[in-house]
This record gives sequence, structure tokens and C-alpha cells, in this order.
Amino acid sequence: GGRDLYELFRAQVAKAATPEQRDQLVRALAAFRDPALARATADYTMTEAVRPQDFWKPWVVLLRNSAVNKDAWAYLKANWAAIRAKAGPRAAAVIIEGLGGVHDLAIRAEAEAFFSDPANMEPTARRALAQSLEFMAMGANFEARERSAFSAWLKTRYPASRSRRGRVRDATVGRPVRHPRRARSGSGRGGPARGRRRRRR
Repeated sequence: GGRDLYELFRAQVAKAATPEQRDQLVRALAAFRDPALARATADYTMTEAVRPQDFWKPWVVLLRNSAVNKDAWAYLKANWAAIRAKAGPRAAAVIIEGLGGVHDLAIRAEAEAFFSDPANMEPTARRALAQSLEFMAMGANFEARERSAFSAWLKTRYPASRSRRGRVRDATVGRPVRHPRRARSGSGRGGPARGRRRRRR
């Protein structure tokens, strides 16, 4: 979705009829894959529109959004003191726990270094951090190991197939590719006639 849909969702947050609808809309704001909209969501969480007890909900989605999680993590580090002050110890611990869904070894290394500083570490989240670092490594290694195998399986499962009009269609993307026509004997203009023509009497 683009900016228009984002603004529509954001306008509906204040009009939500139930807490469940509000949660869904706030989480949806964090699911957009445009970095500019991710920054807008991060800024939005720092306003009064997002309650402290709900603060962790969009942040877990932002961190697990592979299109913007690097930007989200950079924002989190730069504003961690203000985030902890608003969210409180419990929500801050949930955000740290949510890092386990980030399958990026670079972010994992940064998170380990960042929270090794006592000034940044939430005391109630030590166990959650250890688990998150483990899950981050497991997820990143699994994706790196299986990505090539999955790609090879797709090519085997959906090989390129020839269509009737002499084109090759790649089944994985569904786009036809022009294929050089092969000359056929006895067909087309200028080819030999089939059989002898009967003489008119």
C-alpha cells in the first residue's frame, strides 16, 4: 500500500469502535514496506495517540518487517531512552523479545553490542535478550541455508514450458518470452506445395 492507504488507516485509529480494531489498525501501520512510512509509524508511536501499554505492538511488527527493519532498528537505538521512558519496563522487555523475529545477523550483532551496555539493558529482559539473540541467529542461518535449495526446487517444480505460438513461458513468473520460429518444410509462404495440383480440363 501507498501513502493514501496509510493515511486512511491512520485516520481510522481514533475512530476504532473496539480496542481490537485499534490494535489491528496500529499494527497495520507498521506493516507498510515503504521506509518513509515506517519512519512515520515510529514517530507516531511516540505521540499520545499510542498508549504506553500498546507501545510494543507496532514496534514488534516494525522490527519483523524485513523491508524496513534496518531503519526501525536504527530508530530504536537512537531513541531508546525515550522509548523506555514511555513504554515502561514491561513493554521495553517485550520489544527486546520481539527482536527474535528479526533474521538478520548484522542487526543481531548490533543488538548484542547495544544491550551489553548496562545503560541500555532493561534488567527484566536479560533472559528475553538471550533467547532473542539465539532465535535471530537460527532464523538467519536457516534462511541463508535454505534459500538456494528453495530456489532450485522452484525451478524444478515450475520449469519453463513452450506455448502453442512458439514462445517459452516461465512458469515461475508467468511471462511469455519470444522464441525464434523454426522453419517448417511444406508450410508457410514460399514453401513447396502439398501434392500435385490437378489439371483443369
